[in-house]
Amino acid sequence: MDATRMEILRLQMERLRTYITTGKYWEGANESEKKRIRNQSKRFILENDSLFYVGVDGQKREVVTNLERVKEIIDNFHSISGRHSGIDATVNKITTWYWWGSIKDDVIHFIKSCTICQKQKKGNEKPKRIRKQGFVIRPVKVKEPLELVVMDLMGMGILEMRHAQMEEAADVVIQPNSDEEPETDEESEVPAVSAVEESEIDTDEEAITNRM
Repeated sequence: MDATRMEILRLQMERLRTYITTGKYWEGANESEKKRIRNQSKRFILENDSLFYVGVDGQKREVVTNLERVKEIIDNFHSISGRHSGIDATVNKITTWYWWGSIKDDVIHFIKSCTICQKQKKGNEKPKRIRKQGFVIRPVKVKEPLELVVMDLMGMGILEMRHAQMEEAADVVIQPNSDEEPETDEESEVPAVSAVEESEIDTDEEAITNRM
C-alpha cells in the first residue's frame, strides 16, 4: 500500500472511531457518508482505545493504519516466522490477527520484491520445450519397457542431413529403359554382313583357288 492510500484509510478510521465514541458525524458529512459510517460501525469496535475489525466469524482483528507497521507485519509473517511462504499462506496468517484495506495486494507486492522468493521461483520453474533445428522436442509417455523404440537424429544438422540424402541418391544405379536399344562400344562392335557382300567374298575365294 502506498502512503496516499494509507492516509485515506487512516482518515476513514478516525471518522469511524469518532462516530463509535460519540455517535456524531464529522463536519460536512452528507447523507450517503452518514449511512456508510453507520453500516461500518457494525463491523468495528473499540477496546482499550484500539480499533478492531470483527469478521463474520466473530474474531477480532486489529486495525492497522500505519504504513511502516504494515511493512513490519508482512515481513514478520512472510520472511521471519513464515520462512518465505507463498501469497495465500502469508495472507491467511496476517488476516488472523490484523486488518487493513488491501492486505492481499500489499502481500503480493512485498513477495514480488523479495529477492529470496524470486530466486526460489526461478529454480522451481518448469523447463520450457526445447526448439532445435526447426523441430519441437516433446516427451512421449509409455506404459511398459520397450513399448516404443525410437532413434535420436537430433544430433545431425540440417546440412548434414541433406548431404547424406545426396550421397544416398548418388549410390542408386540407373536402370535403362527397356524400350530403348542398349548402347554398345564402337571398338568392340562387329558390323553385320549383307547377302551380296557374302557372295562377293565367295567369288573372290573361288578365283584365288583356280589360280592356284
